[in-house]
Amino acid sequence: MNVFDSITNRRTIRKYDQSKRVPSEILLNAVECARLSPSGGNFQSLKFAVIEDPRIVEDIFYITKWGMHLPDGSGTPQEGEHPTAFIAILHDKDISKNLPANDAGAAAQSMMVYAWSEGVGSCWIGNIDRKKARDIMDLPENLEIHTVIAFGYPAMTAHVEDLKGEDTKYFYRGEDFIVPKRKLEDILLHYK
Repeated sequence: MNVFDSITNRRTIRKYDQSKRVPSEILLNAVECARLSPSGGNFQSLKFAVIEDPRIVEDIFYITKWGMHLPDGSGTPQEGEHPTAFIAILHDKDISKNLPANDAGAAAQSMMVYAWSEGVGSCWIGNIDRKKARDIMDLPENLEIHTVIAFGYPAMTAHVEDLKGEDTKYFYRGEDFIVPKRKLEDILLHYK
């Protein structure tokens, strides 16, 4: 899969095939992609925790909240659909006092696009109980949790549709997960 296809076809995955674990090599390659992503001022204050241990993965899963636009809970993986790994994006306050949100975004995108190119789905999650996660991972005080990314082999598909009106909320149509996106002509200013 080329880079354009990996970027334009990647969607958030909310149901995973728990019978197939993501190989460590793919997760470590994802971190390598994140490590080489842009860093404001080249401070490189991000660190990454790769979580593969099934017990710890489940502990992290139960302190995350999924699918804010789906209040009925349908955006949360059900039993048998949980991710098989997480990567936590961490900020080292000893390197930089300010949390680099742009750096974290670039790192997350790099990891998710790479994983998708390997057939691995992901979901970037900001709604996590950070105190409990800190305890589960036994993090030192200098590391703060920015977000976590769930990884696993997809057990669902998501489809993009052109946005109709202004409602950007994603939804299910039967078994199909639909993600409305603004049309290119609605977001583009092109100076030639």
